[in-house]
Amino acid sequence: MKYLFFVFLLVSFSASAQFSKGTISLGGNFSFTSISENDNDTFYPASKYLSVNPMVGIFLTPSFSLGVFTQISSQKNPRINVTTNFFETQKSVFQIYGLYARKYFTLSDKFLLSLIGSGGIGSRVINEDSEDKTNQFSISIAPKLSFIPHKNWGIEAGFGVVSYQKNSQQNTYYNSDQFSANLGSLSLGVNYFINRKD
Repeated sequence: MKYLFFVFLLVSFSASAQFSKGTISLGGNFSFTSISENDNDTFYPASKYLSVNPMVGIFLTPSFSLGVFTQISSQKNPRINVTTNFFETQKSVFQIYGLYARKYFTLSDKFLLSLIGSGGIGSRVINEDSEDKTNQFSISIAPKLSFIPHKNWGIEAGFGVVSYQKNSQQNTYYNSDQFSANLGSLSLGVNYFINRKD
């Protein structure tokens, strides 16, 4: 983490990214995970996680952009009903809508490092029960590495995120605050740039 801080510090004084003001960025990422457990006696159905995160932004300067994002996630987790002794699926759907700001730093002609901060509000619903709805507020900051092979296309990798999330329900007993620093996660995404000048 210490070395990452020094990279941001040195790069921020040495160069700026090569985007023109007014460039529009369309992008985001998609992920799907399926996890199966096989106990000695019982085969557990797979837990499935799906996430779609589109983003649209505009460059206000050659190295700074503002935009909007949507984060839609679905989780399906099998649970054993102790009464019937059968598996039942618990489905949770998360929806977050918000704003982001992103600062780019040039590493080379093709590689850029960026820091993206975002904040949004949304909700979580379990088994489509609107009465069990949880309102959510989240903020996060994450570093990303971008590879730009063409002036209109970019591939990016995120390698960690620091986030805070507040969950609120009608019954305040179940309210919660969650702070996490996940520095081992990896996410991949694609960006398409419109109106970018050479």
